[in-house]
Amino acid sequence: MEGVEVFEVLDWVLRCFDELQGINWVLEYYYRGVASWTWFYPHHFSPMISDMVNISEFRVVFEYGKPFLPFQQLLSVLPAASCKLLPAPYQVSSLAMPKKACISLRGI
Repeated sequence: MEGVEVFEVLDWVLRCFDELQGINWVLEYYYRGVASWTWFYPHHFSPMISDMVNISEFRVVFEYGKPFLPFQQLLSVLPAASCKLLPAPYQVSSLAMPKKACISLRGI
């Protein structure tokens, strides 16, 4: 592949593996229950389906982990502006949260 750096190829292989893990996690969740409490999809964008080649070579194994406590779950999904909905010990200082988030359309 001319003009393509090795790290770019490795990045796409990793993204394809992570996507395959995500599909596997969802299937496990709906057919058997939670596959892992700690797994998350670490990228902003999924690879195109045409990039998913040689997937039979991937082996997906999850670390089960422990479930989040209810307020930990809320902390991970609530926006900072809603922190007053949580009990006082769980309210994060507004100094720790950015006032404005920068969103990159390129996923970087």
